[in-house]
Amino acid sequence: MRFFFTTFICAFVFTTNAFAADIDLTVDDFKSAEDHILNRSAAFITQAGQNNRATIIQSGAKAGSGNYSEINQNGLNNNASSEQNGDSNFIKIQQTGSYNEATATQNGDANTIKLNQNQDYNSFSGSQQGNNNVFDLTQNGRSTVNLQATGNSNTITANMPNGVSYSISITGNNQRASSIGQ
Repeated sequence: MRFFFTTFICAFVFTTNAFAADIDLTVDDFKSAEDHILNRSAAFITQAGQNNRATIIQSGAKAGSGNYSEINQNGLNNNASSEQNGDSNFIKIQQTGSYNEATATQNGDANTIKLNQNQDYNSFSGSQQGNNNVFDLTQNGRSTVNLQATGNSNTITANMPNGVSYSISITGNNQRASSIGQ
């Protein structure tokens, strides 16, 4: 007999109708993440305003099941942090506003980090250790990025404004990195 356990940890804060589009995108991203997450262990945080802090730490998913983490922040001076250990994990961080900071760390194989920061003076620091991992970043405005990928067959795609300072460090074989200026 085979049992499946599903765990959902949800924290939603809706202050305006402006989040409706973000919720639709969240559903679409979760559906695409389902391709590699068999037993979903998911955590969602949505915050609006200034000086918010959000932290998600996930580990211990069964082999091949993965975790899904999503943080949405709208406002100034917010901080988002997500850490995942294991394989087939997915982190999505969406920050709209200025002076926001985000960090994401994954240890394991076949993991994905998706970041979108809109407006000015935001920063992101990300680290992945393992094989077949993916960074997918989009930043607008005068923002900074520091990425580190260690392992084999990792992919980094950074869509950033022209003239922005960023650091990408890749160690291993068969790495793919591309940076697109806006």
